[in-house]
Amino acid sequence: MQYVTDDDKQNEKRIAKQVCDKDDALGFVASPSKTCPVDGAITRDGVVKAFIEIKKRNIKQNQFSEILIDKKKVDRAWSAASELEIGFSLIFEFIDGTFVFQFDMNDEPSYKYPTKSGGRTKDVRDENDLVGMVYLLPSKEWKKL
Repeated sequence: MQYVTDDDKQNEKRIAKQVCDKDDALGFVASPSKTCPVDGAITRDGVVKAFIEIKKRNIKQNQFSEILIDKKKVDRAWSAASELEIGFSLIFEFIDGTFVFQFDMNDEPSYKYPTKSGGRTKDVRDENDLVGMVYLLPSKEWKKL
């Protein structure tokens, strides 16, 4: 379980609203618990279309050639979305805008993206907030919202 603050939840709602404001038929359903592998789901006309993970980063989107994301979190979310035959996307707010990374649901992330040991290894807020392995997602594959 990842450590989630009230500020994190407020950011998730605000960023999800940016996505939904692009299309009146879209909606956001927040995750019902902290143990859920995603922050929520995007719906279209009330039907769940994709799971989403939302993050706020204090860097420019293209500051690095790759964006790091917790491997275990992605694998769990991708697997759940695949089982339900829906999509899975990351929505990150960077200092230069909000960007979306959409996973190919026909290609498991572990086969497509490199991994490395890294991420948060220091106990910053909670011992459960440590990350051992991360995916390296190419910055060029993110689309500006």
